[in-house]
Amino acid sequence: MRTPDWAAWIALLLSTGAGPDARAADVTGLWWNPQESGSAVSLMQQGDSLFVSLLIHSQDGRPTWYMGSNVTRGANDGSGLSFSGPLHHVTGPPPASSFESQRVAVAPVGSVSLRFELGTTGEARSARLEYSVSGATVAKSLTPYTFRAAHPVRGVFFGAIAPVSEGCVGLPQPVDMRFVLEVRNKSANEGGAPIRLFAGSTESFCDFQASEQTVGRFIEWEGTYACFTEVGRKPLTAGAFRIGQVAKAGGGFTGEGWVAPSDLSCKASFRLAAGQLR
Repeated sequence: MRTPDWAAWIALLLSTGAGPDARAADVTGLWWNPQESGSAVSLMQQGDSLFVSLLIHSQDGRPTWYMGSNVTRGANDGSGLSFSGPLHHVTGPPPASSFESQRVAVAPVGSVSLRFELGTTGEARSARLEYSVSGATVAKSLTPYTFRAAHPVRGVFFGAIAPVSEGCVGLPQPVDMRFVLEVRNKSANEGGAPIRLFAGSTESFCDFQASEQTVGRFIEWEGTYACFTEVGRKPLTAGAFRIGQVAKAGGGFTGEGWVAPSDLSCKASFRLAAGQLR
């Protein structure tokens, strides 16, 4: 099986990909305002709809929650993603050995809307929440709630990459978008950023050096890269990169990313999926 020319692969991304892609955003998770400990918003996304649970407090300070089970996606303006729908309050029986379904009551109380600002890899990094309950309107900013580092992605992977939107033009386009990628921790004597990603072929190889952080339920890698010819190690291209929304999927991972060569004033974004070889 033929592996790609990595310098040409980056050129293809620059010719076809740039900018956030709202279709790829998945906002599922727990969101909060760090200044309001004790309350949160739980989101579950399925297709173009959200199930929203507001975990807040009543006027007398007691914990309560409201739900929106039909909060649907609106129009995308290119930089954000919006959802809106009705909000309900649910009451029912206390926990017991026999659930009394006749005591469950669902009452409409208002509406809820969320607008997510998308990063350059299509990830939702912040949101604006507005909701109304019995005529009172509340608005606040939210960020993903990170309570534990995501399980690290390490190993050797084989997968495919697809550009997501139009970017820099006039660059050559290879035809093979498959890749073999190694992700590992750097050894103590290597120094620099803690994570290294190696990609290579018979024509060229690239060395990506990155920091790693957890954002909500996703991993994010960000740093610099340099590509060289396989024979003679001649420099080909170098610059900055980010791969976000990295999530383990089966034996591999998926993610969204961009590359930005230092000699060009543009970014190119892409989507990737990989399975683990070892």
